[in-house]
Amino acid sequence: MYCWIRIFVAGLLVSWIQFPEQTKLIDVPQKTIDGLGVIGGPIILILCVSSILFLVFHPISKDRYLEIKVSLDSRK
Repeated sequence: MYCWIRIFVAGLLVSWIQFPEQTKLIDVPQKTIDGLGVIGGPIILILCVSSILFLVFHPISKDRYLEIKVSLDSRK
């Protein structure tokens, strides 16, 4: 459903590190490879930690889940 957001963000990140198009692997600058490390490391870590924090501060019990499920099923 929100695939376009992920594609948009991925495109922005690749543009941000100035990833070259149609080039040989040997011609990719070290700065670009370091940029891929930043995207694959700290940025992904921040997204994962923020997801965990959301789940910790927005707990949902099994009873509440069943209430929501019944409510959604009744709309169909």
